[in-house]
Amino acid sequence: MTEILELISSWINNPGLQHILWPLKTLFILATLGLLGVIVFTLKNSSYLQVNYLQEASEYSGYHPYGLGPRQKEWKKRVKAHIEGKDPTEHKLAILEADKIFDEVIQRMNYGGGTREERLAKVPDVAIPTIDDVRNAHRIHNNIVQDPTYLITEIEAKRVVAIYEQALKGLDVL
Repeated sequence: MTEILELISSWINNPGLQHILWPLKTLFILATLGLLGVIVFTLKNSSYLQVNYLQEASEYSGYHPYGLGPRQKEWKKRVKAHIEGKDPTEHKLAILEADKIFDEVIQRMNYGGGTREERLAKVPDVAIPTIDDVRNAHRIHNNIVQDPTYLITEIEAKRVVAIYEQALKGLDVL
């Protein structure tokens, strides 16, 4: 048995065979390096690492859901800026924007439906305890959309925006 192993070892370590296999070894080493480069490039340009590792690490270390900062900035820019104005059309715009942001969130939560009303109907009370208030706020949104002359007071507009804000905070979006 040892004679067979010594014969195989001497054949593999033969300098002539090694000289013949050198181009093949080089080719395989280059192919390996190329494939490693493709893996690194793919990981760098895809969202795989971010979604599976960095997002969770960010949530864990920051004690807030991932992406909270940009969502808060968007809320301030699209809603708060309009609701703080004195113009009634700005208040209407704040309600429209708040409803749109809320709809984007429930779409991302995969509540199916072709319209906002259908998505709101599918949201369970457990997910958003104030969902009935949100549905009423959405009715006000619909009144604004359907009737451009719809009048809404500043206090009522702020109450409607506060309903959306409370619901989004309950979902850890704001």
